[in-house]
Amino acid sequence: MTLEEEATLALKTVERLGDLLDLFTPERTEWTLADVARALGVPRSTAHGLLVSVASTGIVQAMGNGRYRLGPRIAALNEVQMQQRELRLQRAGSEVLRRLANETWETSNLGILAGPVIVYIDTIPGRHHVTVTGTRLGAARTAISKVLIARSAAMAWRTTSGRSHRRSAAWPCPSGIPTVPRWQR
Repeated sequence: MTLEEEATLALKTVERLGDLLDLFTPERTEWTLADVARALGVPRSTAHGLLVSVASTGIVQAMGNGRYRLGPRIAALNEVQMQQRELRLQRAGSEVLRRLANETWETSNLGILAGPVIVYIDTIPGRHHVTVTGTRLGAARTAISKVLIARSAAMAWRTTSGRSHRRSAAWPCPSGIPTVPRWQR
């Protein structure tokens, strides 16, 4: 096998790992070997090799009943990633969030868009104490994620239209914002 073929095979394996991890959702947390093979469109032997290999790292875990679920290593990696991101955002947004809650007397939330969900990372309670910190909700269900999606679409529009994408205090909303992908609505 040539070096180029080996590199292509390695990339294919990484892509399959990504596809495997995408299978696990809050709605479906466990998968059988047959289901994984069917969903990935690969032979059972290929799915088995992938699952055993990934299970040896702790990223997935064999349940003993022929099922696999995400393993403890995913939780550890997620915790590290979220702490890095959340800490920076919390520090940057804390004072603004506090002022907003004080001025409006309403609960103010700080959230981040993580693919098709919004993750709330900070809450300053208002008069009507409602807290969602740590909650994950579908992006289509929340106002905060719609704002974040519109802003990211506008930033993409500004970048592709040749305009500078420097931030300004009065961030303009262009009229030609491209359609937001369906999964982000």
